Amino acid sequence: GPIDVVFFDGEADDLREQTWQLNPKTVVTRGAIATPEQYVPGARIEGAWESCLTMGTQWQYKPTNDVYKSGRELISLLIETRAKGGNLLLNIGPKPDGEIPLEQEERLREIALWMFVNGEAIYSTRPWVVPNEGEYYFTKKKNEDTVYVLLNTKQRWPYGTWRDITLRSVKLAPGATVSVLGQNDEVLEYQPNVVPKTTWRQTPQGLQIRAMHAQRLYNDRKWPNPVVLKITGAQPAFTPPTLSSARFRWDAASKTAVLEAALSGLGGETRLPVAFEYRSVKGLDLTERPGPFQRSAAVNVTAPGRFEIRVPGWQPGDVLEYRAVALHPLLEVYSLEERASVPAP
Repeated sequence: GPIDVVFFDGEADDLREQTWQLNPKTVVTRGAIATPEQYVPGARIEGAWESCLTMGTQWQYKPTNDVYKSGRELISLLIETRAKGGNLLLNIGPKPDGEIPLEQEERLREIALWMFVNGEAIYSTRPWVVPNEGEYYFTKKKNEDTVYVLLNTKQRWPYGTWRDITLRSVKLAPGATVSVLGQNDEVLEYQPNVVPKTTWRQTPQGLQIRAMHAQRLYNDRKWPNPVVLKITGAQPAFTPPTLSSARFRWDAASKTAVLEAALSGLGGETRLPVAFEYRSVKGLDLTERPGPFQRSAAVNVTAPGRFEIRVPGWQPGDVLEYRAVALHPLLEVYSLEERASVPAP
């Protein structure tokens, strides 16, 4: 019978071609597209890609001492993946008798409830001109001018409270609308005098939105997960700069790492600060995520093209992960992470 998806967890040379000869409609993920494991890339990968993540610390069932990501963390990873144009493969590790462990079932149900309200911001969407503005992530409906703002904020949005939001990458066309998914903006339950109507205005500082969280998904009204705004008639407010993949060069004479990247544009600015972020990943495999990035001193560029910054302090045998960053006044833009080893003398 037909096979919908094949995932080659290993070398796929010739195997993907044999798969497509048997059924041209079979989707081959690992073996045909990028499949970063246990993390979401820091920038959008061009073309199809898929992040592969576990709920806990390993792929198979771990009966003792496992540490699970919360439902909130898993929803955040889904949001970030979709905002960057990727697909999310979320692993389930059944018990020996085939039963799904309760901890995993609970997280699936939490994701399901969130998707019941906000699924249209995930399915049949594409990346916006930027994946996010800080904790505000974006998706765009395919072939439409509808943009979703997934408010992936660390601070919970309390029920029945107003929030003021400013977006710098979005402007509205005439006749545009702004609403909160899952509510009708007409009434706050048990408070008929409160009208939670979403309002907005375009200003030189950006699109300013005032909205109320009026969903009661839990009886105690304490919903910990992201709220989503739906904007129709959305247009890009500016063309953000883009960065090529960063490159590494070792200057043996000065024992200095030289990091290089190229900037496509200045995003409407006459000059733009750029820098690199880096961290040591020595002794870690590709699925282990180390501590936070350190940032180099910034330099100003006045035209598109290549730039480089020297980062001292590395020793032969060190392994570093690094990326370029453009410090646009509206938002920061990153390149994909790369890894390099400092060569032996």
